Amino acid sequence: MDKFRTLPITGAFTSSLEALARLPELQPDIAFLDVEMPRMNGLQLAEKINEASKHTKIVFMTEHKHYALDAIKVYAFDYILKPVTPTVIEQVASRLLKRHCPVADAVQKGSLP
Repeated sequence: MDKFRTLPITGAFTSSLEALARLPELQPDIAFLDVEMPRMNGLQLAEKINEASKHTKIVFMTEHKHYALDAIKVYAFDYILKPVTPTVIEQVASRLLKRHCPVADAVQKGSLP
């Protein structure tokens, strides 16, 4: 995980409504969501995030594997089953960097000055 310490965490929320309200201000590149959340579930939140931000990627971290197809319908970048390990987060971060920021990926690997 050391190589990903430069990826800033811009917010952490227990309320999906609060996360949605802060989305325009924070403009995250990645939103890690659980599926089952109070008041607005993670799938509904993902739909709202997609409407409000074209660049934010959604990654679900949940213990509920039966929502995976629903996650695909809301364009989830990844779907991780709990318990989540640092290795899994590292793999997701690597894929995100590789797919969405090839220059950053090259710098991370040391192939660019």
